[in-house]
Amino acid sequence: MKNTMLAAASVAVSAAAFLQAAAAQTCTATLAQTEGPYYRSPNPETTFMRRGADGPLLRLAGRVVDTNCNPIPWTWVAVWHADPAGAYDNVAPFDVYRATYFTDANGAFAFDTIVPGLYPGRTKHIHVKVDAANTNLLTTQLYFPGVPQNASDGIYNAALEVTMSTLPDGTQQGYYQFVLPVAGACTGATITSSPASVTVQPGGTANFVAAGAGSTPRTFRWYRNGVELANGGRVSGALTESLTITGVTAADAGNYTCRSANSCGSQLSAGAVLTVPGACPADLDGDGSVGGSDIAALLNAWGACAKCSADINGDGSVDANDLATMLNAWGACGS
Repeated sequence: MKNTMLAAASVAVSAAAFLQAAAAQTCTATLAQTEGPYYRSPNPETTFMRRGADGPLLRLAGRVVDTNCNPIPWTWVAVWHADPAGAYDNVAPFDVYRATYFTDANGAFAFDTIVPGLYPGRTKHIHVKVDAANTNLLTTQLYFPGVPQNASDGIYNAALEVTMSTLPDGTQQGYYQFVLPVAGACTGATITSSPASVTVQPGGTANFVAAGAGSTPRTFRWYRNGVELANGGRVSGALTESLTITGVTAADAGNYTCRSANSCGSQLSAGAVLTVPGACPADLDGDGSVGGSDIAALLNAWGACAKCSADINGDGSVDANDLATMLNAWGACGS
């Protein structure tokens, strides 16, 4: 009952201000982003997430509307984020900085929480799931303006920044309007053309190109051996249809895939193998030797992986023959 009363008060305080802020926004479908590794279900049904003396205090408020700018009432909204030290609660009953509640009759919501700390390798962010009737589940992340780590975060997108203000009591307030596609008006993102495998000499340039279809806006994300790539150094285009790697080395050899996503769905391309003459095919993680991490990568791809770097002998599947080849190269295989 306490949490229900707090929810009603939060929405009442914030809804009017948010409606004014939202009036200037367009109703383009909100970008989907990766869920991340720490979602737990069910989240506690509450809007009050603050713990002890943690801070700085934040009220996360907003609305859920459709692409015609009509509010969507009684929409399920789930949020979760790191604590001030950048750590997630991964111990049952999973109730720290995790919450679920429903929008009101005007599609408004508000959670009383804190500004999350910096999770290692990421900027400050809040994970969100939004689920309304007759639409696809939206999974995305929200960001804060002016955070220095935004520039180096490979997932950050400025379109997902909250609009910040300060309440009379000093609490920071972040607004965001989630836009869900009108039922039947959204086509999930698909890959229409997968990248092609290439052989590149050391020092050369590797290019991979994928093509996608589906409702816009769409995002793209490239992976090497299942690990997300980020722009920087020799890598460019990690968030576009076209990936470029300059100054190729043996460590770049591997299986490259691209995921296209929008608010209605996503699809991963088929893999394209980058072969670098002189590279060791059994060194799947590219660290210069064959060890336990390479075995783990091979086992993860066991039986299901075709045309990928774990298929060391190139017979179209990952099996005991590839494992034998890897074990024969144990510890001695480098570039």
